Amino acid sequence: MSSADTARKVQGFLSATARPRCGNCRHSHEDIADRMPPYDTRTWRCRRGGFVVSAGAICNRWERDGVRAAPSTPTTHPAAPADTVEPQDARDAQA
Repeated sequence: MSSADTARKVQGFLSATARPRCGNCRHSHEDIADRMPPYDTRTWRCRRGGFVVSAGAICNRWERDGVRAAPSTPTTHPAAPADTVEPQDARDAQA
């Protein structure tokens, strides 16, 4: 073990991916909007709170994800073509 490894162990060092964060919480999920690269977008969401988060964020309700140690496998969603977006009036009529 090198002196740097020893110092890290004595100090209780954790790398960014080993620390508690939304990226390794069981309640987080990464969504990818599948567009033509390089325009793909990645969004982390908290399934417990229902809001957008960053992978490095943390809250008081963090729970280790037993399945993954690293960020989850992202879910890819195809982007809707621009010409298929309904006008606001049509969406209001359906509600």
